[in-house]
Amino acid sequence: MIFSLILHVVMGIEILFYVIPVRSDDTWFGWSSFAEKAGNIKKNYPDAFIFSADDYKTASVLNFFLDEPVYSKNVVGQRALQYDFIGTDLQKLNGRDAIYIDSNPRFTDLKNENAAVPSYYYNYFSQIIPLEPILVEKNGRVERKFSVFLCKDYHANK
Repeated sequence: MIFSLILHVVMGIEILFYVIPVRSDDTWFGWSSFAEKAGNIKKNYPDAFIFSADDYKTASVLNFFLDEPVYSKNVVGQRALQYDFIGTDLQKLNGRDAIYIDSNPRFTDLKNENAAVPSYYYNYFSQIIPLEPILVEKNGRVERKFSVFLCKDYHANK
């Protein structure tokens, strides 16, 4: 009983105050702030679509918070769980620019200088330009980092 009580108190402190940073995409912290910042980037590129290829979590959270469709790694020819079945016609995205957002749970720097995209992404875009990353803070400390790229001229493979 005592161990259980101590464990519950410790977990409650972590949930309420986020004392120990969780370096993973499997965290509850910062998603609304992240989505707001992603939406602000989108305002700078109003004709671009947003996609994320780190499994489905980032795309799903953005779909929840933003008022427009957000795509997953099916944009770059990979299996994308539910995104393979929601009726997405990627051919309609041809010629458009994209904002690619990639989670970096174990980041070591606060810049996008060392961020890179897989080389096969260039099969789908004519140019990929790093933008400023999205940083999510708590209590003045950066806890989450998302690399952001502007991908020019999408062409879906048929």
